[in-house]
Amino acid sequence: MAEATGAGVRRATAADRPRAVLEECDRTGTPAHLEASGERNRALYARHGFVQREPVSLPAGGPTVFPRWREPA
Repeated sequence: MAEATGAGVRRATAADRPRAVLEECDRTGTPAHLEASGERNRALYARHGFVQREPVSLPAGGPTVFPRWREPA
């Protein structure tokens, strides 16, 4: 990609992948679901349209997960 430097071309980053998936969900009318392992990224998920569902405590001493749901835009 060195030859593309300054040409307005960039590589896809990890942050681009979720955006691409959500755009596809919107295009096809498909809801999206994710399970976060913590509350740290709550604002990030909210910016992308996810709403929090009831936390789920996993059995056998497992962690609590925080489900999120997003309807297509």
